Amino acid sequence: MGRRPADFASRGLGEVNNLANAMADRPAPAAQEQPPAVSARPRRRRLVAPARAAWRVSAAYVAVAMAWIVGTDLIVAWVFGGPPRVHHLQTAKGAAFVLATGAALFAIAHYALRRRARIHEELLQERERYRLMVEAVADYAIFLLDAEGRITTWNPGAERITGRPAAGVIGRSLDCLCTHDASVPAAEARRALEIAREQGAFSAECPLVRLDGATFWAAVHITPVRRSDGTLTGYVNVTRNISARKAAETALAAHAEQYRLMFAAHPLPMFVYDLETLRILAVNDAAVAHYGYAREEFTSLTVGDIRPAEDLPRLLAAIEEVRAGRSSTPLALAKVWRHRRKDGSIIHVEITSHVITFEGRLAELVLSNDVTARLRTEHELEESRARLAGMIASAMDAIITVSPEGRIVVFNHAAEQMFGHAAEAVLDQPFTRLLPPRLAAASAGWFGTASLRLGASEEFAGWRADGEEFPAEASIAPTATAGGTHFTVIMRDVTQKRRADEALAESRRLLQVAVDTARLGFWHFDIATRAMTVSTEWKRQLGLESTDLSTDPEILIRLVHPDDVAVIRRARQDLESGRTRSLELEFRARHRDGGYRDIRASAVVHLDASGTPVRIFGTNLDITSVRDAERTVRRLSAHILRLQDIERRRIARELHDTTAQNLAALNMNLAQLDRALAGTDPAHARLIEETTALADLAVQEIRTISYLLHPPLLDALGLPRAAQDYVEGFSARSGIETSTDIDDTMERLSDETELALFRVLQESLGNVHRHSGATHAHVRLSAQGGEVALTISDDGHGMDTSTRDRMRRRATVGVGITGMTERLEQLGGTLQIVSSEEGTTVSASVPLGRAARSPADPDEVIPDSL
Repeated sequence: MGRRPADFASRGLGEVNNLANAMADRPAPAAQEQPPAVSARPRRRRLVAPARAAWRVSAAYVAVAMAWIVGTDLIVAWVFGGPPRVHHLQTAKGAAFVLATGAALFAIAHYALRRRARIHEELLQERERYRLMVEAVADYAIFLLDAEGRITTWNPGAERITGRPAAGVIGRSLDCLCTHDASVPAAEARRALEIAREQGAFSAECPLVRLDGATFWAAVHITPVRRSDGTLTGYVNVTRNISARKAAETALAAHAEQYRLMFAAHPLPMFVYDLETLRILAVNDAAVAHYGYAREEFTSLTVGDIRPAEDLPRLLAAIEEVRAGRSSTPLALAKVWRHRRKDGSIIHVEITSHVITFEGRLAELVLSNDVTARLRTEHELEESRARLAGMIASAMDAIITVSPEGRIVVFNHAAEQMFGHAAEAVLDQPFTRLLPPRLAAASAGWFGTASLRLGASEEFAGWRADGEEFPAEASIAPTATAGGTHFTVIMRDVTQKRRADEALAESRRLLQVAVDTARLGFWHFDIATRAMTVSTEWKRQLGLESTDLSTDPEILIRLVHPDDVAVIRRARQDLESGRTRSLELEFRARHRDGGYRDIRASAVVHLDASGTPVRIFGTNLDITSVRDAERTVRRLSAHILRLQDIERRRIARELHDTTAQNLAALNMNLAQLDRALAGTDPAHARLIEETTALADLAVQEIRTISYLLHPPLLDALGLPRAAQDYVEGFSARSGIETSTDIDDTMERLSDETELALFRVLQESLGNVHRHSGATHAHVRLSAQGGEVALTISDDGHGMDTSTRDRMRRRATVGVGITGMTERLEQLGGTLQIVSSEEGTTVSASVPLGRAARSPADPDEVIPDSL
């Protein structure tokens, strides 16, 4: 009985402790489970003040305990009896104990409830902070699922990412967020929950579907939520939209592919080498082609293998700087390096390099630009600058550089000699110091943006140190520099040039006078432009004005006589093609009065540096008067030849008819005298015999001379019979065997033609007898092809060299050949002579049916003075 109150109190205290422990045993956010995400602010429960609650608990305990004690004592006293004072004392003791334990219970309950209230408040604050955090995270979808996979909470980030409002997803399965045509179908969503439940978490990247049907990539992380006893209460799903990251990864992959393609297709050599081992890891095609190594050979080398041995210490020092972290670009220590190709040749390369991570290793990407040619060019440029400085110093013209302010900054040695100033005395002085005072004001306009030449058409002069003014020419050229526009002035003292120009002008005047006196017409033909220019004298020769003549050579050819056009065109083609460097020819050109003028043209080809004809220069000389005189002389010569032939015919007839007959009569008289004096003085008989022999010889000579002057058979029987008779007589008289090939069926020709050909035969056989030393000759006479041809050939030693040269130059060779030529030309015929060491051939031809003109022809006029 005494223990009942104690048991009661112990039981009540245990219930209070159990209640406090139950209140403290709630799941904590940082313990086993993650805090749930909420979709709305939770309702806060009102908690009773800890003191009031403890009072109520202790009051209830005291009331119940007091009731129990009083009731027990009353029952005991009623059942067992006893003095009331004893019972009251026992009741008082119990009441005191109850009050004491009640006070203790109050204290314990107040402490426990205060602790519970504090924990509850902290829990609410933690939930509030978690709610605010979840609602503030807009880039993450954070929501809870129950144990069956249904969505129980939905934060604003989930709504923004998926485009689905909370009302449309809370209570629905996780399957509603998955697309049905991607790698994570609805069944896989349930599989993901199973993996999270079995393995403690699930993480994956998969496509999800927004409310509008658009698919996006998401990183999903699912964590199961369990109680302290391990019971599964749900899942926490944290989802992040990684579409931008996926796009970035895709872009990165594309960029990596572009980098690979750029590396492979870059026109400059590129390679990557390991900074630890120095082994070359990768090379592009340009490096393979430029260095001459195969790709497999290249990747088996180190960067030291492609450098000269003397450069290795510097390379290793540069790489050590990178390894020590003191530099990020080792090759930046030297801008230009030397590399060695496979063939052993050394090249200079400009390096651009970057430290990169290649296949997990620290490496360097090197871009190699071969600057060997550039360095050579720079070296040549330096040499060129040195040569330029030398040229400026040694130039014969004054070279002066003027600053933008108009002051002298360069004054070469020639300028010192020209102006009489030392360079030190004029440097940084105004340029106007070198000009006469009258030109100083005008010099301000000379220094502009364009080049300028002075002294050619306007007055320009220099001013020497002694005050002497001299004529000069100058060219001023602007040069843009970093310090502004400088001007280079090149001056030349033209005092001597002016004198030479005056002398040249006088010479040209005299030359023009000479040209005008010589009546030479000059012309120039440009082969490229096909343009032709002619002088005034050329125009005068044809009676043309300046406006009457075109520079088109085809139009000019229209002035040429039709018979001479082919000759002109062939000559021009020979000159333009370079087959002929110079030539002379004669042609006829139509004068303005309608007549034709005889022109002698001389032409010379001008070639360019490659030997190609570019221009043709020529002169024309009007030789009409000369040709008219020659034609007159030929007519006179023909007339004289005709008169000569007539006189020869008359003399031959007189010799035959008179002198020969007289000599025949003399012979007959001498015969009679011989018969009359027969038997008389033998001396007289001998004298008569000798006289008779002389008379016979005279008769024979007279007959021969008469035949040679004019063969009678030529008039009686024609040319073939007369030629045959003459050849037989020549062979007998000269002893030279002479064969013939004479066409006896040829019809009679005109007297002039037969006589001319017979004279050619006479002259040719006479030359064979006198000059050739031949043993055999051949004569051929025929009429075919519209002409009569006579050919006389021999096997002699031919003409001497000087005679052949005169014949090629068409110079006078001899009276006989000249006479033969003139006779044939009067008949429209030609004479050709071909001579060599094997013999000489004379060929004469005359057109059939053409007779020689006689002095009685009406178209021939013989001047009375002749």
